[in-house]
Amino acid sequence: MIGLPGRLAVADDGLEKWIERYLDLAVRGVRSAEVQGKIARHLQRFRLWIEAHERISAVTAREVTAWRGHLAAGVEQTATGRATGMAPATVNNHLAHVSALFSWITAHAPAGLPPSGDPTKRVEPLRLPAPEVQHRSAP
Repeated sequence: MIGLPGRLAVADDGLEKWIERYLDLAVRGVRSAEVQGKIARHLQRFRLWIEAHERISAVTAREVTAWRGHLAAGVEQTATGRATGMAPATVNNHLAHVSALFSWITAHAPAGLPPSGDPTKRVEPLRLPAPEVQHRSAP
């Protein structure tokens, strides 16, 4: 365990604890308060999705892919109460934050945790729509 305080149990497998470690050791004090909050919210959304087992050793690429689809399909409520999906760029931003978390965990956790390596490495970001062509007006 590189750079982790001695009070942390080597065998600890809880996703919530690893998210807090990551935020404490790699995000807070390094990123702006606005970015820290954004990363924390994105990781919290992921943790709530995984809450059935809450163990990083059990997170699979299939679950990360399902979560990505869940975000795109409709988790946000509009003012009328209708669910709407997040934009592909927003979903990809969430995925990037979870990927950074698992890259950090893979580098700092004891050997074999997570047992199959980083589950986000096999999850592709959503394709972004083609940019709209903007016509310039003649002078």
